Amino acid sequence: LKPLGRGDHGVAGVLPRVLHISGHGVNGGILMEDERGAAKVPEPHEFIEKLRECLALTNKSIECLFLNACETFLLAQEISQALPELAVISWETKVADKAASAFALGFYSFLGRRPIDSERTHFDLAEAYEAGIAEFTKKYKVGDPFKQMALGVEKKSLPHGIPRLLAGRSFV
Repeated sequence: LKPLGRGDHGVAGVLPRVLHISGHGVNGGILMEDERGAAKVPEPHEFIEKLRECLALTNKSIECLFLNACETFLLAQEISQALPELAVISWETKVADKAASAFALGFYSFLGRRPIDSERTHFDLAEAYEAGIAEFTKKYKVGDPFKQMALGVEKKSLPHGIPRLLAGRSFV
Protein backbone atom coordinates (compact mmCIF):
# COMPACT_ATOMS: atom_id res chain seq x y z
CA LEU A 1 0.00 0.00 0.00
CA LYS A 2 1.07 3.52 -0.64
CA PRO A 3 1.46 5.69 2.48
CA LEU A 4 -1.76 7.41 3.48
CA GLY A 5 0.13 10.70 3.46
CA ARG A 6 3.20 12.25 4.97
CA GLY A 7 1.51 15.12 6.75
CA ASP A 8 4.55 17.41 6.43
CA HIS A 9 3.70 19.55 3.41
CA GLY A 10 3.29 23.15 4.58
CA VAL A 11 1.62 22.29 7.87
CA ALA A 12 4.41 22.99 10.34
CA GLY A 13 2.94 23.67 13.75
CA VAL A 14 -0.50 22.35 12.80
CA LEU A 15 -1.72 19.51 14.98
CA PRO A 16 -4.74 17.96 13.27
CA ARG A 17 -7.36 16.32 15.45
CA VAL A 18 -9.29 14.45 12.76
CA LEU A 19 -7.93 12.22 10.02
CA HIS A 20 -10.54 12.04 7.25
CA ILE A 21 -10.38 9.21 4.73
CA SER A 22 -12.95 9.31 1.99
CA GLY A 23 -13.36 6.75 -0.73
CA HIS A 24 -15.21 3.65 -1.81
CA GLY A 25 -16.06 1.05 0.78
CA VAL A 26 -15.70 -2.47 -0.61
CA ASN A 27 -16.04 -5.79 1.23
CA GLY A 28 -15.82 -4.09 4.62
CA GLY A 29 -12.69 -2.11 3.74
CA ILE A 30 -11.67 0.92 1.69
CA LEU A 31 -10.51 0.65 -1.90
CA MET A 32 -6.92 1.89 -2.22
CA GLU A 33 -3.93 1.55 -4.54
CA ASP A 34 -1.00 -0.77 -3.97
CA GLU A 35 2.62 0.06 -4.83
CA ARG A 36 1.99 -0.73 -8.52
CA GLY A 37 -1.11 1.48 -8.70
CA ALA A 38 -3.49 -1.48 -8.79
CA ALA A 39 -6.78 -1.31 -6.90
CA LYS A 40 -6.71 -3.18 -3.61
CA VAL A 41 -8.80 -3.46 -0.49
CA PRO A 42 -6.22 -3.93 2.26
CA GLU A 43 -6.80 -6.40 5.03
CA PRO A 44 -7.68 -4.68 8.31
CA HIS A 45 -4.23 -5.38 9.79
CA GLU A 46 -2.55 -3.78 6.71
CA PHE A 47 -4.78 -0.72 6.95
CA ILE A 48 -4.13 -0.40 10.69
CA GLU A 49 -0.36 -0.65 10.16
CA LYS A 50 -0.42 2.22 7.62
CA LEU A 51 -2.71 4.15 9.94
CA ARG A 52 -0.20 3.74 12.79
CA GLU A 53 2.54 5.12 10.49
CA CYS A 54 0.39 8.12 9.64
CA LEU A 55 -0.54 8.76 13.27
CA ALA A 56 3.14 8.67 14.25
CA LEU A 57 3.72 11.67 11.96
CA THR A 58 1.13 13.78 13.79
CA ASN A 59 2.70 13.72 17.25
CA LYS A 60 -0.37 11.83 18.53
CA SER A 61 -2.64 14.84 17.89
CA ILE A 62 -5.22 12.78 15.96
CA GLU A 63 -8.19 12.01 18.20
CA CYS A 64 -10.67 10.85 15.57
CA LEU A 65 -10.57 8.86 12.36
CA PHE A 66 -13.43 9.57 9.97
CA LEU A 67 -13.91 6.74 7.46
CA ASN A 68 -16.27 8.41 5.01
CA ALA A 69 -16.94 5.37 2.83
CA CYS A 70 -19.73 2.81 2.51
CA GLU A 71 -19.87 -0.19 4.85
CA THR A 72 -16.73 0.60 6.85
CA PHE A 73 -18.15 -0.18 10.29
CA LEU A 74 -16.44 -3.59 10.54
CA LEU A 75 -13.10 -1.96 9.72
CA ALA A 76 -13.88 0.74 12.28
CA GLN A 77 -14.42 -1.94 14.92
CA GLU A 78 -11.03 -3.52 14.11
CA ILE A 79 -9.35 -0.11 14.32
CA SER A 80 -11.10 0.66 17.59
CA GLN A 81 -9.82 -2.60 19.09
CA ALA A 82 -6.26 -2.01 17.85
CA LEU A 83 -6.18 1.71 18.69
CA PRO A 84 -8.61 2.14 21.61
CA GLU A 85 -7.54 5.75 22.22
CA LEU A 86 -8.88 6.74 18.79
CA ALA A 87 -12.53 7.57 18.13
CA VAL A 88 -13.74 6.27 14.76
CA ILE A 89 -16.67 7.46 12.65
CA SER A 90 -17.80 5.16 9.86
CA TRP A 91 -20.81 4.05 7.85
CA GLU A 92 -22.56 0.82 8.75
CA THR A 93 -24.37 0.70 5.40
CA LYS A 94 -24.02 2.00 1.90
CA VAL A 95 -24.44 5.76 1.79
CA ALA A 96 -25.09 8.18 -1.06
CA ASP A 97 -22.25 10.65 -1.67
CA LYS A 98 -24.50 13.68 -1.09
CA ALA A 99 -25.80 12.20 2.15
CA ALA A 100 -22.27 11.44 3.39
CA SER A 101 -21.25 14.99 2.47
CA ALA A 102 -24.19 16.39 4.45
CA PHE A 103 -23.09 14.48 7.55
CA ALA A 104 -19.49 15.67 7.11
CA LEU A 105 -20.70 19.27 6.69
CA GLY A 106 -22.53 19.16 10.02
CA PHE A 107 -19.64 17.43 11.79
CA TYR A 108 -16.94 19.83 10.58
CA SER A 109 -19.13 22.92 10.87
CA PHE A 110 -19.58 22.13 14.54
CA LEU A 111 -15.85 21.69 15.04
CA GLY A 112 -15.13 24.90 13.13
CA ARG A 113 -17.39 26.88 15.46
CA ARG A 114 -15.65 25.59 18.60
CA PRO A 115 -13.08 27.97 20.08
CA ILE A 116 -9.56 26.62 20.24
CA ASP A 117 -8.76 25.92 23.85
CA SER A 118 -5.23 24.81 24.65
CA GLU A 119 -6.47 23.44 27.99
CA ARG A 120 -8.83 21.03 26.31
CA THR A 121 -7.45 17.57 25.77
CA HIS A 122 -10.10 16.75 23.18
CA PHE A 123 -13.11 18.27 21.51
CA ASP A 124 -16.60 17.10 22.31
CA LEU A 125 -16.81 14.45 19.64
CA ALA A 126 -20.28 13.30 20.65
CA GLU A 127 -21.64 16.82 20.02
CA ALA A 128 -19.86 17.05 16.66
CA TYR A 129 -21.25 13.63 15.70
CA GLU A 130 -24.76 14.73 16.69
CA ALA A 131 -24.32 17.90 14.62
CA GLY A 132 -23.45 15.64 11.69
CA ILE A 133 -26.61 13.61 12.27
CA ALA A 134 -28.68 16.82 12.51
CA GLU A 135 -27.34 18.09 9.17
CA PHE A 136 -27.79 14.66 7.56
CA THR A 137 -31.42 14.39 8.68
CA LYS A 138 -32.37 17.78 7.21
CA LYS A 139 -32.60 16.06 3.81
CA TYR A 140 -31.92 12.38 4.39
CA LYS A 141 -33.23 9.50 6.48
CA VAL A 142 -31.04 7.37 8.73
CA GLY A 143 -31.42 3.70 7.90
CA ASP A 144 -30.29 0.88 5.66
CA PRO A 145 -31.47 1.56 2.11
CA PHE A 146 -31.04 -2.06 0.97
CA LYS A 147 -33.15 -3.53 3.76
CA GLN A 148 -35.90 -1.05 2.91
CA MET A 149 -35.68 -1.83 -0.82
CA ALA A 150 -36.11 -5.53 0.00
CA LEU A 151 -39.32 -4.59 1.82
CA GLY A 152 -40.57 -2.79 -1.30
CA VAL A 153 -40.24 0.75 0.05
CA GLU A 154 -40.65 3.38 -2.67
CA LYS A 155 -37.26 4.69 -3.88
CA LYS A 156 -37.94 8.33 -2.98
CA SER A 157 -38.73 7.24 0.61
CA LEU A 158 -35.59 5.14 1.10
CA PRO A 159 -33.17 5.92 3.93
CA HIS A 160 -29.65 6.98 2.95
CA GLY A 161 -27.25 5.31 5.40
CA ILE A 162 -26.35 4.69 9.02
CA PRO A 163 -23.37 6.62 10.45
CA ARG A 164 -21.68 5.10 13.48
CA LEU A 165 -19.37 6.47 16.17
CA LEU A 166 -17.02 4.29 18.16
CA ALA A 167 -15.76 6.53 20.94
CA GLY A 168 -12.13 6.15 21.88
CA ARG A 169 -10.99 5.69 25.45
CA SER A 170 -10.42 9.43 25.95
CA PHE A 171 -14.04 10.24 25.04
CA VAL A 172 -15.81 7.93 27.46
